[in-house]
Amino acid sequence: RRCVGQLAPASGVDLRLRVVNPRAPSSVSGTVADTLSGVTGEALVSAICLSDSTLHDRVAPVVSNAFRLELPAGTWRVRVFRDADRDRRWKPGAEPASEPFEFKLEAAEEVKDVVLVMVRPQKGP
Repeated sequence: RRCVGQLAPASGVDLRLRVVNPRAPSSVSGTVADTLSGVTGEALVSAICLSDSTLHDRVAPVVSNAFRLELPAGTWRVRVFRDADRDRRWKPGAEPASEPFEFKLEAAEEVKDVVLVMVRPQKGP
């Protein structure tokens, strides 16, 4: 068969293409459960790229217990923490934080409904 201006469908084959810019940012969004009382400092979500050391860490504020980060494709470690000293960097053992989540993000991928639960820092032995 000859087809001009469109693809001729093969018998029983459904062809779908998705074209993505390989540099399109991905996003991670969700909520923060913060039940700690008496802890000061701004709640921030931190993302550290594990697959490309040339990328800078990303930090975003938690607003109304929600967060959203736009990140390049790659493997990222994400956590929420309470920034007591206002330096925008998490201090293990000193500042409350969530367990880290690791994500391998493809270009233009959206990860939604992530729940990060902030806990008090563990004291050493």
